[in-house]
Order: sequence, then C-alpha cells, then structure tokens
Amino acid sequence: MDDRNIEEIIKEARISKNITAEKVFEDTFMPVKFIDMIEGGRWREFQSEAHLKGYLRLYSSYLGIEKNLVEKKISELSWTDPDDKAWNRDEAVGTEKKPFFSSAEKRTIFMLAFLALIFLVLFFMILYILPG
Repeated sequence: MDDRNIEEIIKEARISKNITAEKVFEDTFMPVKFIDMIEGGRWREFQSEAHLKGYLRLYSSYLGIEKNLVEKKISELSWTDPDDKAWNRDEAVGTEKKPFFSSAEKRTIFMLAFLALIFLVLFFMILYILPG
C-alpha cells in the first residue's frame, strides 16, 4: 500500500520520467501554475473542488499513474465542510460579488421601459381617436 500523498506520487512520477512542467503544459495545455499547485498540495487555490479533481485526473493520467490509485487518493483528500465558502472564487480572493446590472444600467433599463410604455399608450390612443 502506498502511504504517500497524491501530490508526492505525481511529482515523483514526473521527475522520474524527466518531464518538465513546461512539457506537461505543451502536451496537456494544463497551466504550469496548476501543476505547481497540485505538486505543492495547494488544493484551496483551485477555483473549485471539481476543477481540482479534474486536473488531478488529467495530470495523473498523462503521467501514467494507475487510475485506481489516483481515485483512492482523491477520495482520501480531506475536503472542508460543504458549507465552507472557501471554494467560492469571489470569497477566496477577497472580492465582492457584483450585481448583474449596475445602478446606472438599471436606471437606463427602467427609463427605456417607461418610454416604451408611454409610446404604446400614445399609439393606442391615436388608434382609438382616428375614425375607423
């Protein structure tokens, strides 16, 4: 049984095959910073748990690491409480969530809707007034 962490297994596999992180990027298009994050065990820097698992699977598959071992090691990773917001990218980097529309855009949309309503009322008034 392998008692090493998944990051150790992956890093040792890459080094033993004499593959650079840049070569991994060239072959898989996996950013070098993600490679460094995986090999350093810096899980919380990924955008989400799903991203991390996907990149772990891609990277380990590229290196030819046994799939069963990888899946076992992924299941052993200690994830945080599901209510923990640290996987939320906005909160992880300390930024505020932005509303879909800014207040200026909301005013513009309201004004356009108001003008469209006035146009419709005038249109129907003219139709009603005109002899038919």
